Amino acid sequence: MPDAYEGAPTAVTAFISAVPKFAALAGVIRVFSVALGGAQAEWTVLFAIIAVLSMLVGNLLAYQQKNVKRLLAYSSVAHAGYLFVALAAGTKLASASVLFYIAVYAAANLGAFFVVIAASGENLDDLSGLAKRSPFLALAMLVFLLSLTGIPPLAGFMGKLFIFGAAIEGGLLWLAVIGVINSVISLGYYAMIIKEMFMGEGERQVRADIGAMTATSACLGVVGVLGVFPNAVMGFLQTAIR
Repeated sequence: MPDAYEGAPTAVTAFISAVPKFAALAGVIRVFSVALGGAQAEWTVLFAIIAVLSMLVGNLLAYQQKNVKRLLAYSSVAHAGYLFVALAAGTKLASASVLFYIAVYAAANLGAFFVVIAASGENLDDLSGLAKRSPFLALAMLVFLLSLTGIPPLAGFMGKLFIFGAAIEGGLLWLAVIGVINSVISLGYYAMIIKEMFMGEGERQVRADIGAMTATSACLGVVGVLGVFPNAVMGFLQTAIR
């Protein structure tokens, strides 16, 4: 994933980072909850192992990255781990939680990539001093990163609350605790980006990309709606799954 994210044009990277996950996870839910529901005891263990390894590997390797696209790639690995925390529970609440979380993740992650496009650079140094050059982009990136971390009261916090709540309901308290610990770990590498944006002295000019600005605003709107009306969205998802 890091090589694919870095090598592809940023717009393509934004697409492959979020959109295919909807179809893939919908398929996983249908196959394992319906076709393989009788073997839940076996695949619960498998999903729990995948969740722990994905969270640890993704979060720890993200700290070594200076390229924002590679950093977000390892972050994506970690977020896949969070999703498998809920999938391991195998309940209706878990399935709805996964769909809610992937919606939050997609909006925040796409928004982060649109900021990178507008900032005309994909390295940490390229975002240095972004708050001085474009306060809107810097604040938008701040919201996206804090949402990905799971800081309240943002949508990402509600997403992780549903994810870990589903795991606890499914008798996987230990897995939920590991997920919370990894969320705290992830704050460090997201903070590296935030520090560069608000405390850096870079002078790279921001490209006046109306498309990227509009897309960033749209992603902010989605994150805002999911954060303000999480219970309504979860109710709709649970009804749809039934």
